[in-house]
Amino acid sequence: MKIFLFLILVFSPSFVFADQIIKDKKFSPYTRYIDSNNLRIFALERVSDNFLIDVASIYGSMFNDNNMIDPVMQKTYLKSLKKNYVYQRIGIIGPEDNPGFDCCPRSGRYQDNHTDFIWENADGNGTQANEIIEHLLHTITAVGFYYAFPDEWRWDKKKSPLILAMQEAIEKGIFDVSSYKEIRDKKDYLKITAQEFAYWMIIAEWNYFDLLIKDPYHPEFSVRSQSEMIKKLPLAHTLYMDTAAKIMIAPDKFLLKKY
Repeated sequence: MKIFLFLILVFSPSFVFADQIIKDKKFSPYTRYIDSNNLRIFALERVSDNFLIDVASIYGSMFNDNNMIDPVMQKTYLKSLKKNYVYQRIGIIGPEDNPGFDCCPRSGRYQDNHTDFIWENADGNGTQANEIIEHLLHTITAVGFYYAFPDEWRWDKKKSPLILAMQEAIEKGIFDVSSYKEIRDKKDYLKITAQEFAYWMIIAEWNYFDLLIKDPYHPEFSVRSQSEMIKKLPLAHTLYMDTAAKIMIAPDKFLLKKY
């Protein structure tokens, strides 16, 4: 096992961030990882060190302090990540571009508790910054919050505050789930739609639409700001304020504008 120390000096008023890239063959096909705020971030072979560091730095910036953070709730979330071996995966472009591509590390306890890949140089319709934030938020909400706050964030309970908030958005025509109709009868339907809804909800609460989304009229979600969330989606706004806003803050714009 080899450890490479990279010191990241970020000229931001809020933090200076340092991380270790650790190389360990036992997590094949993932060649390196960084641990950031109890989230293990694995990278496949062709992912650049700089991109791995940037993802870890963006995630880490979400855990700076402000007057909304509840230290007890934040600690509950962070402990749940470690206890349940929650992790994030990074690849390059897409599955076909990664030699030895596989879902998960071939040994160890990091197995089921993950969601999507973050793709470096993703060939998609969004920005690279959005690629990072969207899939980090999927991991945070569909796995981390699911374990840490089961009363609020269970996507597999139809009466949970998360599902009720999503249903309100669907019924009001704000969250369009028509693109998911092909998986409606599959067991992962609620998980996938709920994690997508949570992503839209949170970037709206952060007022980050203009920063992350190329299309200002994205058809899937029509609320763009916190002020609109308050007026149009009160259940979702309450869920955000009662949980997410007490655990993390919007990631540092200085880091995201690089992409």
